[in-house]
Amino acid sequence: MNQFKPINDQDIQYFKTIIGEQFVSGDPEVLKNYSKDETPDETLRLLPEVVIKPTTNKEIQLITRYCFEKNIAITPRGAGSGLSGGSIPAYGGVVLSFFFQAEDGIRDLVRSRGLGDVYKRQSLQMRTDCL
Repeated sequence: MNQFKPINDQDIQYFKTIIGEQFVSGDPEVLKNYSKDETPDETLRLLPEVVIKPTTNKEIQLITRYCFEKNIAITPRGAGSGLSGGSIPAYGGVVLSFFFQAEDGIRDLVRSRGLGDVYKRQSLQMRTDCL
């Protein structure tokens, strides 16, 4: 039995308001990519309802607080390269992606969001210390 609330349009709109539409995805191909890690067992694929790519600690805090208050499942995710299934969204909900691939254009993202150079080499520890 799933104890978490399913995500609805109001939730999606809140996330987009906090972080920007381009950092919130419900696209089926994106969800499929975030449904697994490097675990060889192909049966361990569970779809999230939305993937969110926060870029600041404040965004992480607001999203996490909202999900806690609304009882929405959260799965934190780095590169998804683990073999233990830890980044697989077992209860659906939100995947918080803390990994930016080179093609995501992190330098352009940083400049466009007005975050300055300080976030260019932000470590996973710095990004998750607010959780």
